[in-house]
Amino acid sequence: MDIQAYISALKANSNECISTLDSVEESKQVLKPDSGWSLLEIAEHVFISDKVFLKMLFTESEQYLDSETKFGDERLGKILVGMRSRKVKAPEILEPRGLFKQSDDFKTAFLNQRDRLISKLEDGSFIPNNQIQPHPFLGDMTKVDWMFTIIHHTKRHIEQMKELIPSL
Repeated sequence: MDIQAYISALKANSNECISTLDSVEESKQVLKPDSGWSLLEIAEHVFISDKVFLKMLFTESEQYLDSETKFGDERLGKILVGMRSRKVKAPEILEPRGLFKQSDDFKTAFLNQRDRLISKLEDGSFIPNNQIQPHPFLGDMTKVDWMFTIIHHTKRHIEQMKELIPSL
């Protein structure tokens, strides 16, 4: 895995998430559609999910896959973003619960959390590998797969926000 390329992609993904949220005035970010989450709730779901994904990354495992990835970047992109029409209900632990009252609170927490991963990658205290951690829908994934999941899961929800924005 090219760590610098991943860090660049993660930063671009973070910026796109924030700029999508910022493209709507704050008073509209909390408006809920007839069904589903508000923009700020979608952003909170991304934050909570990232937190769980990071826990999976930083937890040691005794199990290894024979290769660096089971799915890989491109395939995870197709599953998580390309197949967005296939809706999956988020596990209760990942549902928004009102952590953020305004977008600035989300942005600070979100970027701090992502900076934690970037710092660990840059200083070598976390090295992506083929250790396996389970995903609730996709089954066993390597830590490298989990890293790609962070980006593609966020992209999935950026697209969800973009679809919601015209109706606000």
